[in-house]
Amino acid sequence: MKRKKFLTENRLALLIRWWVAGAMYFFVGWGTGLGNQSSVIDFIFFLGLSLGVMNMLIVNPILRRTFNLDSNRYYLDSTVGQKVRMRLSEIFKSMLIVFIMVYIYAMINSLLIQLLSLSEQSIPLPGEPITFGIMYTVLYWLIEQVIKRLKDKTIKEQ
Repeated sequence: MKRKKFLTENRLALLIRWWVAGAMYFFVGWGTGLGNQSSVIDFIFFLGLSLGVMNMLIVNPILRRTFNLDSNRYYLDSTVGQKVRMRLSEIFKSMLIVFIMVYIYAMINSLLIQLLSLSEQSIPLPGEPITFGIMYTVLYWLIEQVIKRLKDKTIKEQ
């Protein structure tokens, strides 16, 4: 009987994405003034942009060359125009994930304020790198699964 390994290539890739997302939140959210600004739109834009560029230029190429993932076949067989679209969609995807996460944090905080009878100005769950990385990775994985199923569906229809 052969034992399955706990750390598969897909899980290692998600672990790397979690670490990078947490590190980027640490650098942008805590290391710059954006984390303390009142403009949430600036924070979403710059954190999403930095995560997208980091994924596009560093994380995705490393993961493609290191692991045998499903996305490798599609990327290697794509044209230059498709690669440009994939890279731009990576930035958009990261901005969308950060946008969703801001509202998840807002909902969790408002729920905790009501449940624990805290003051309206308190922030029971502030943004921090570990939780941010976990939520970012989960949302990234969910979006990738939706995209994968849509691609599989369109291939089957052709």
